[in-house]
Amino acid sequence: MQDPEINQSSKRIILRKLLIAGGAEMEDVEEEVPMTAQYLLQQNENEILNLTYVDINPEDNDDEHLVAL
Repeated sequence: MQDPEINQSSKRIILRKLLIAGGAEMEDVEEEVPMTAQYLLQQNENEILNLTYVDINPEDNDDEHLVAL
């Protein structure tokens, strides 16, 4: 988690998954590591991409979308 090569979004997702795997209640997970607005937006865009064709925004960070899968 201290590796500077890993982006902050990935670290947040890893921590969330570790807490969930460790048996933490979702309420506690949300309190400790809440989803960011950017993450929720990316997750929503990924779901839309799975359902239909949408215009690609060249300014989107593809790495962030992969993290949100």
